[in-house]
Order: sequence, then structure tokens, then C-alpha cells
Amino acid sequence: MNTDLERLLAGWEQGPATAEAAHNLVSAAAATLPDAALPQPASALRRFLGVTRKPDFLCALPDADAREEWFETCLAVVDAIGFDLGDLLEQRADEAPDHILFRTHIGADRDDWSFLRVRELARATAAVLWRDGPPPRLADDVANPVPGPRVGILCNNGLASAVCDLACLTEGILVAPLNIHFKEEHLGWIFDRLVLTVAICDNADRLDQLIALRDKVKRPFVIYTLMSDPRVGRPGIKRLEAERSPLGAAEIDGILSDRPRRNLRDPATVMFTSGSTGLPKGVAFTQRNLVSKRFARAAALPPSAGTRCCSAICRCSTPSAASWRCWAASSGEAPTSSPTIPPPTPCSTCWARSRPRA
Repeated sequence: MNTDLERLLAGWEQGPATAEAAHNLVSAAAATLPDAALPQPASALRRFLGVTRKPDFLCALPDADAREEWFETCLAVVDAIGFDLGDLLEQRADEAPDHILFRTHIGADRDDWSFLRVRELARATAAVLWRDGPPPRLADDVANPVPGPRVGILCNNGLASAVCDLACLTEGILVAPLNIHFKEEHLGWIFDRLVLTVAICDNADRLDQLIALRDKVKRPFVIYTLMSDPRVGRPGIKRLEAERSPLGAAEIDGILSDRPRRNLRDPATVMFTSGSTGLPKGVAFTQRNLVSKRFARAAALPPSAGTRCCSAICRCSTPSAASWRCWAASSGEAPTSSPTIPPPTPCSTCWARSRPRA
């Protein structure tokens, strides 16, 4: 039997989008929360998050109080069903598989990456990390709330590093985007502090840096490169694509379905300041932090229908780029992001190509 929420969701999709219908949907979701552990109500609540984050619903909410009530209800739903960033990206890929998430411009060439294409590559990347990435070895008296590998990404901002970041964020792997300008002592301090077990790099110089660092930190780590290098094949040095490309869909599904599930309040990513005034300061974000941002932004600034946003990330610092990627992946209206715009391509050129309306 359909729940009241399912009936109202079906009615909403048939229209019209009125303030009363929006209010009834929010009230029905709140009333369904006590049954969120059951499969049918949980499915309806998940659908509620997908339907109500869209512009037609957000614009039907009459005022700030109504938007705040919607946001608080969404946050309660997120907690009740354990809805994380991976669920959000899956929802976007299922609803709009061909919508563009990332667009790269290198000279006159352009490459479009849809939600589905990014999600598939991110899942394959996560499967490699879960299969081969070693878990941290901690002291017996130290609790480990984050099972599985811990990944540091020492890369210039670009599509390949963006996919690695999203792979970790959407599949339960603790990840730390690392500023490529960090001094060696700062990197060593971070690796020891977070007990990172995997590092990802994108050029020969940073591979040199990580190989040297491996001899100085307290615990060894595996290095994955995003490029070909003659040192690939040495102990603990692998090329990510060589590990990822042989994986089939069934193997990826099997690896990821067996991975441990983490609490929404466990750390998901740690971002660091530049360290220009001493040791870098780290800020930990949970899955709940990341997902709630998406709904909080929509409540504060509801988009109009057809809005296109362009985040042009021009070789900026990795932590800043990572936060934009996370926003892009969770946005209700598929944005056009440009994670790879190497100099000398001017920002104005990318802006003109993407033609954003907001």
C-alpha cells in the first residue's frame, strides 16, 4: 500500500506546483520519519529528497520560514535513512545521466563528462582503493572510526584528481586533498597525523617527493600515479589506470557492496590550510556536513528553473577546488564545471564557451 508521502509525491509530479502542495509534502515527510527503517518508507523519503531539491519545488515555498522548515525536514531525513554524498551522486546519475558535470578545456579541445560517466569512473577508482589500499595500522588502544584505506591526493587540480576525490567521498574512503606547495615537513606531519596509507600523484616531480617522503614517515604508504612512469612496478608504486581498466562492472559491484558502511558523522575528508604561518591546520568534514550543505544552499538561495552555474577552477589550490567539486556533484541543477583550465587559456574564454546564466 502506498504511503501518504508516496501519494503526494506522485501528485506533485503531475502538478501544479503550489505552496499548499509543497507544504503538504514536507508535512508528509516529517510524519513518515518514525518508519524510516522500513524499506517502503525509506524509499519514499529518498525520493522526497530527490524531488524537493528541484527548482519547481523550492520556488513554490512561499518564504524563508517555509524553506527553513523544508531544510530541517531534509536534514532529519538524511539522518534517518543515512543518505550520503554517494547516494546523492547516484540519484543525479540515475535522473540525468547525460547532464554535464565536468567540462574540460585544453586549448581548442573540449571534453564533456556527464554525471553517469563520472560516477562510473569514480566507482572503478574506489574499487581499486578498497581492494588494494591497505588499512591503517593503529595502536591497540586507538579506536578506528574510519575503516579502510586513507588517501592523500597530491595533484594539480584537474579531472583525474577530481574523480579520485569523488571516488573517496562517495564510497566511504577518508581523503585529504593536499596542497602541491606544501613543504616536505608539512606533508610528513599530515601523513603521520592522519595515518594515510595511500597517496595519489600526477607527475614525476611529485612522485619523487612521495618516494622520498615514504622513507621519513612513521608508516609506509602505497603510491598510485595518474601518469606513465618508469618507476611504476617497483614495490608500492602502481599506475591507477592499469589497476582500474581491467575491472568489470560485476567485480566493481562486488567490491563496493562488501565494503564497510560508515556513520554519517564519521570524518569523510580533511582539508588543510596553506601552512604559511606554521603547521597546516586541518578541518574535518563528515558526510553529514557535505550533504547538508547541498540542502542548506538550496534553502538559502533557491535556483530558478534552467539555471546553469559555471565553476571555473583555474589551477587553484586543491582544497578550494575540492570543495567546488563537492558542490558541483551535489547540485540539483547539473552545473558546468571546468576542473582543467591550464594557463594560458583565459577564464573569459571558458566563460564564453560555457555560457552560464547564473
